[in-house]
Amino acid sequence: MASIKDVAERALVSIATVSRYYRGTAKVSSETAEKIKKAALELNCTPDFFASSLKCSHSNQICLLIDGIRNLFFNAMTENLEKAFQAYNYHLMLMLTYGNTDILKRHIQNSLSMRASAFLYVPNSNMAECYNEILKSDTYALQLFLDIDKDVDSVT
Repeated sequence: MASIKDVAERALVSIATVSRYYRGTAKVSSETAEKIKKAALELNCTPDFFASSLKCSHSNQICLLIDGIRNLFFNAMTENLEKAFQAYNYHLMLMLTYGNTDILKRHIQNSLSMRASAFLYVPNSNMAECYNEILKSDTYALQLFLDIDKDVDSVT
């Protein structure tokens, strides 16, 4: 499998430039971006976002924890969040909990191990112990619609 080093060599740019292009953290000229894109396609190279999250303290993953998707409001909200985050090179990871604390705990642990950048969730007082795992980490948390925990930012 090709690496960003191979892409950089093929595109005649530095590895740092390829990295910046993939992360979207800095401006890369349209000409350079096109060379990198072409080289990556030729080499069938895709960025390893997990590997890049090891270098920094977070990934570009935003975790959305909700009970389910039967509610049309949540469907629309999820779609709009996804579009908004894509504009900033973040990826929305939808995690369905079905009101089950074991599933919620597993999702939180997996997301923390992947160094998620943030958690968005609709708080439930029955699951407060699970959300405390998020609050113990240095990962940003945002409550949606309810203001149960006064120590966490919320949008209502």
